Amino acid sequence: MAVTNKSVIVRSFSEVWEDGKFVHTSSGAETIYPGYLVYQYSGGTTLGTGPAALPTYRVTADVNYPPCIVFEDDLQGLTIDDDIATGDHIRVKFLQVGEKYVVYGQATTAVAVGTLLSPHTNGKVIANPGPGDNAQTLFRAETAVADSDTDTRLVVRVLRV
Repeated sequence: MAVTNKSVIVRSFSEVWEDGKFVHTSSGAETIYPGYLVYQYSGGTTLGTGPAALPTYRVTADVNYPPCIVFEDDLQGLTIDDDIATGDHIRVKFLQVGEKYVVYGQATTAVAVGTLLSPHTNGKVIANPGPGDNAQTLFRAETAVADSDTDTRLVVRVLRV
């Protein structure tokens, strides 16, 4: 079942977001989409009279990083369907418990409503063993995708940060 949302943000408790640049993790040709999980790799905004350097972000699979998601940059006319290449300007949001977002599930993996999910190696999410593996659980699926779906976007609820 394809998610028809026009935004990655389904329910958020704040409008706080940050600007940054996407840098590749595996190759210079790597592209991502709004809904991928990322982490701050380097840089940051400087304070004072010096120039501001935007932080750089990479895709993440590590639950030890604070969960952060790329969302569409509608200020530049970009949508949830526009790809992001290395060096592109991005907008990111740090997630809070109870919020809902559109993310990408791992291809060829069926996800049912209620499935507990973890970050995967490429900025997407994947089902995990469940309640016995609480350290890996960050999300709960609110929608489902079949293992044969080509559009693997699904809505998730943030369970922990």
